[in-house]
Amino acid sequence: MFNLDIRLFSFLDFYIYNKNLKMKKCWTKEKCKEEALKYEYRGEFQKNSRSAYNASIRYKILDEICSHMKIVGHLYRRCIYVYEFSDNFVYVGLTFNLDKRHKIHLKKGVVYKHLQLNKEYELKQLTEYIDINLAKEKEKEFVEIYKNNNYYILNKAKTGSLGSMKKHRNKDECKKEALKYNSRFEFQKKSSGAYNTAFLNRWLSDICVHMKSRIWTKDKCMEEALKYNSRFEYRKNSSGSYSSALRNKWLNDICDHMKPPMKRNFWNIEECKNEALKYSNRTEFATKSSYVYKLSRKNKWLDDICVHMKK
Repeated sequence: MFNLDIRLFSFLDFYIYNKNLKMKKCWTKEKCKEEALKYEYRGEFQKNSRSAYNASIRYKILDEICSHMKIVGHLYRRCIYVYEFSDNFVYVGLTFNLDKRHKIHLKKGVVYKHLQLNKEYELKQLTEYIDINLAKEKEKEFVEIYKNNNYYILNKAKTGSLGSMKKHRNKDECKKEALKYNSRFEFQKKSSGAYNTAFLNRWLSDICVHMKSRIWTKDKCMEEALKYNSRFEYRKNSSGSYSSALRNKWLNDICDHMKPPMKRNFWNIEECKNEALKYSNRTEFATKSSYVYKLSRKNKWLDDICVHMKK
């Protein structure tokens, strides 16, 4: 019985040794690099290819082969981001994984609700992943910056987070402030706190009755739009006309004369090959031209366009 136990133990030892040996032979440094290029996050790499991940740690090349991967935070490290909508609404938030958070925003919440009204937006990451306490302070600071630049804040206010907006607390105080101005534009520009409070509480129609109003018909919007060469310039210099055109879905018609936005270049196999010729190995190609590399891999062009590269 004792001898059987020794033989069994020796067999298990031999099996484990051979398995490790095969793994070492299988996962060379180059193969680890190629495997890592399949993933966008280290966690994804570790979860789906643990043997390659562990081999990379042993070779001490993990940082090098994961340099193309996206950095994410964790429970105590967050980044600040913002959704900037073309109608001057913004949402400022913090998260430990911007990609996952973006997918949630597209399904529910205040960003999702505003997307039903306006689908023209830009998502920006405002900070790196920083300590959560610092991130909370930065979130407040960015909200104030956008507010002071006459953006409408979509965030649901927390106690003290938008303190300066509470300067004009009630309708009478906002009305008293509004009487100083002859137009809503002037009111918004010179007293954004009162204007935003009135806007959020839907008091503008009542407290701005004395102001000169301009009804933006389609013809007047078209006449105004002809002054500008781009939608950005139009929105910046004539927000009232732009907002009316956006709301009534006239933008495509009245902005037809403007320069179209730059479109993403269409990459065919020849263009991908020309791009690949700039690099000496696949790792460099994937790091410095990730979009073309991924497109080539998806279309199974890599072997053809990377023949010049060192193996």
